[in-house]
Amino acid sequence: SWDGAGNLHAYLSAGLSGISNDSDINYDQEAAFSLGLGFGVEYEFKDTWQARIAAHALTRDVQVIQFSVLKRFGSHQAAPEPLVQRPEPILVPPPVNVPVVIFDQDSDQDGITNNADECPGTPAGMTVNAQGCSVLDARLEGVYFDSGSATLTYGSLSVLKQVINTLKSYPESRVEIGAHTDSLGSAKGNHQLSERRAVAVMQYLIDMGIDAGRLEARGYGEENPIADNSTNAGRAENRRVEIKVIE
Repeated sequence: SWDGAGNLHAYLSAGLSGISNDSDINYDQEAAFSLGLGFGVEYEFKDTWQARIAAHALTRDVQVIQFSVLKRFGSHQAAPEPLVQRPEPILVPPPVNVPVVIFDQDSDQDGITNNADECPGTPAGMTVNAQGCSVLDARLEGVYFDSGSATLTYGSLSVLKQVINTLKSYPESRVEIGAHTDSLGSAKGNHQLSERRAVAVMQYLIDMGIDAGRLEARGYGEENPIADNSTNAGRAENRRVEIKVIE
């Protein structure tokens, strides 16, 4: 068959046919077989009507031409449209804003960031406290001298022994021993007294086995008070010895 434009269709047909005769009277009976061929064209109208014209050749002597009009009954359903499989939607999670944390630097690499380090520049490998200061950077509480002199009191020696042990734990460190006074007396006299006291502490450390090349003594006199010199308590705080790492 052939589909033309729209509703026009053409077709070919072929078939095998047989003819025989039979009777009670005496005559020659014959039987014949032949190949039949046909050709037709039909047109489908918009409704259920059709027109068809066809030609068939049954035998050499029998040809048939047909013209017919047909009416189809029942509903005509169009072929269903193919189902289109729609892809599953891909759910994209919303972007997550991750806060950027900027860590402060630790320039001296002592484990305390610069914003919290009260002692920047601590030598590498030095143990520090929570403020980033070396354990050697300290005010030596309990180191006292006889009044007006550079002679260490007996109770001061136990404090200095702790300093000696710490210095031995950090043999590469160099420290400054700084002595301070209150404001009573002349500034010159206080400065000289503080120098002698700083030297006295340094000498004791040397006597206990600390290399002199690691120590430096300096007297500050009354220059750097940490409390009010107008009160007894304030003056007592200002009379002090401090030790700090210089390398």
